[in-house]
Amino acid sequence: MTIAIRRMEEKDHPVKGQIHKVCWEETYRGLLPDGLLDQLTAESCTAMAGQFPGETYLLEADGLAVGFACICRESRPFVERPGSCEVAALYLRREWQGRGLGRRLLAFCLDQLPPEKAVVLFVAKGNGKAAGFYRRMGFSPTGRVLRDETPWGPVEEEEWMGCCR
Repeated sequence: MTIAIRRMEEKDHPVKGQIHKVCWEETYRGLLPDGLLDQLTAESCTAMAGQFPGETYLLEADGLAVGFACICRESRPFVERPGSCEVAALYLRREWQGRGLGRRLLAFCLDQLPPEKAVVLFVAKGNGKAAGFYRRMGFSPTGRVLRDETPWGPVEEEEWMGCCR
């Protein structure tokens, strides 16, 4: 299997949008309110692709885009530790999980960030699979939970922190 990780270009927005939609459905059905997931479309996810702050990287396996990650060299303002970096998203289609690709994508992203800075990320509350993955990758929960009230119900995310690399 040939693996490539590259910076997303504008022409990649539709493929990133499709991965985003599929991964949210695969990952969050049963964890997030159904109404929130039901309103997502490939088009709305594609529109988000061009609006997200930071850098986005696509992971390709044998020429097929199967995942992506977004990083911010400066974390968003609501994180607990000012001055940290952030992995703001990391998604891999379910059929490609369990092959070390998520580990490679996260390691690649961490290599793009300043080594002296801590890295923060958020995990949907109840997402044990993601929590286990990030724990194995050296992250741990800070104990802080962000709660967002959506029209379909609450969404809670746990803040996780990784030490300087």
